Amino acid sequence: TNTINGNDNGILNKNNHRDPQRSKFDFHPNNSQNQSTSNFNYSNNNNNTATPKKKLGTMNGVFLPTLQTLLGVILFLRLPSITAQAGCVYTTLIIIICVTSTLSTVISLSAIATNGTIQAGGPYYIISRTLGLEVGGALGLLYYLGTTMACAMSMLGGVEAILRSVGDSIENSSPSTLIYEEPSDINMDPMITGLTTVATATSDLMTRSLLEYNEEQLSNTIDIDGVQVVMEGVDGYIIEVDPSVENGMILPMDTQYLALILTLALATIVSVGFRVLDLASNFFLAIMFLSIFCAILGCFLFALGYHLGDLIPWDRLFMDNVWPNYDADPNTGIVPDFFSLLALFYPAVTGILSGTNRSELLEQPLVSIPAGTIGATLVSTAIHILIVWLFGLTIANNTLKTNKFILAAVAFPQDQVVKVGVIVCCIGSAMQYMTMAPQLLSAIAMDDSMPILSFIRKSQKDDGINRNALWLTCFIVAVASLSGNLDHITPLTTMCFLLMYGGINFSCFLLGFIQSPGFRPTFKYFHWSVSLFGCIWCLALALVIDAPMAVFTVALFCILLYYNHKMTEKQKDWGDVFDSVKYNLATKTLS
Repeated sequence: TNTINGNDNGILNKNNHRDPQRSKFDFHPNNSQNQSTSNFNYSNNNNNTATPKKKLGTMNGVFLPTLQTLLGVILFLRLPSITAQAGCVYTTLIIIICVTSTLSTVISLSAIATNGTIQAGGPYYIISRTLGLEVGGALGLLYYLGTTMACAMSMLGGVEAILRSVGDSIENSSPSTLIYEEPSDINMDPMITGLTTVATATSDLMTRSLLEYNEEQLSNTIDIDGVQVVMEGVDGYIIEVDPSVENGMILPMDTQYLALILTLALATIVSVGFRVLDLASNFFLAIMFLSIFCAILGCFLFALGYHLGDLIPWDRLFMDNVWPNYDADPNTGIVPDFFSLLALFYPAVTGILSGTNRSELLEQPLVSIPAGTIGATLVSTAIHILIVWLFGLTIANNTLKTNKFILAAVAFPQDQVVKVGVIVCCIGSAMQYMTMAPQLLSAIAMDDSMPILSFIRKSQKDDGINRNALWLTCFIVAVASLSGNLDHITPLTTMCFLLMYGGINFSCFLLGFIQSPGFRPTFKYFHWSVSLFGCIWCLALALVIDAPMAVFTVALFCILLYYNHKMTEKQKDWGDVFDSVKYNLATKTLS
């Protein structure tokens, strides 16, 4: 029987070589189940190799990065419209359903984290050392794909916020004409604001007035935020808006062009190093919290009648969004349902693994990962629910549906604070994903199990940044950004994350259920039944949200699994949970 001690770097594998990777989930031979876990070998030294000079704590290493990815583009640009469609009650149910899958995964993750050190790769490391290298590699690549898609989503959200802020545009692609009487009211500021809102005004650059009349010459043409208000004698005035392109953007390809530029700039920043990333991340977080506070404060003051922002008095309509009111989306013309809105919201809860992906940089990962991840999950959930009920009970249903930038419109003291905050928040979230994805791909490549990733393995540097993995990630994000709309890539993103979460829960369930001798978590809230429930919940959620996309993702997983099995250059020499299953069956049969 192979044993280890506190000074050993691994255990003897079947080839009589030391395996430092396998020792992470094994325990000291003198331990018993009643002894303290302080004797566990949690060290991550490998022949005393150098470690980062400064480790990160729970707040900076786990809580804040995780919270930054959880409070992103969906919160600022999609949650109010989801609330208008599904109502406050059902939107809250959507949030609870999504958080249930992630919270059960966090519990499983905490159990594994308190059992031993999680090395680079985070969730990939967990699954590959539990379910085996082939399964871990396939799920790891799917999770990598989901992370890059999430980065593209955040990037497109930031671009959308930039275009809305600069052009103050509304996403209506068809011309709209409204005729109002009593032209004397046109000089009243509230009426002017109301007309520009009702007529879905866009900026001067985005509007072409096509008024042609065979009657007498019209007079007194006035431009109001790009909308032509034409006085027609004493009979009234006509407003006509004709956005030049779809979605109210300046040029048809502005979204894609700007997304590509931002992607390249972000990848360049990430390539500089983690020191710059930490400084930028702290700045982005401060702006994000300030913008959320201004939006919430502005909505409170709007409800009390002390503040209007960019809205008008009749946008204040209490209790108008309690129950569902499904209507055609102003952009797509498609009438959503509960499950399509569930799929749209789910990416808002998929940032729970941010701390785990940086486990090698943490000072005390056994404490930081559970505390920071659970704390960030609960705080983000509370903020989402607060936004749902505050805005849903205060603002009119039609306003929430048509104004996707409502958090900025109602912000106090200035809407520019939230506009800048949304842009910074989306870019900051994209930066987190841009950092996570190359680290994950590098960890998969370093296991030397996939020949196609050999060019990634050869570019690993001492500073922890794999440039080849980074620029490959940049390319994939750029391609995904060509979709031009974050709603188009949410289904694939959701499926990739759900499969990874299901894999983590299944791994933890097997370890707990078979009572593997190397699995003794100190996280007191863990039970294998929670992991089993989380696994079933994630898989069922994938089928309910989008069954065809779930089938496609599973098929992609099977292809990757087959490739890993056939093309593996290096046989794994560490055990997995299935070896423990065989061992238990053999011992029970002999007894």
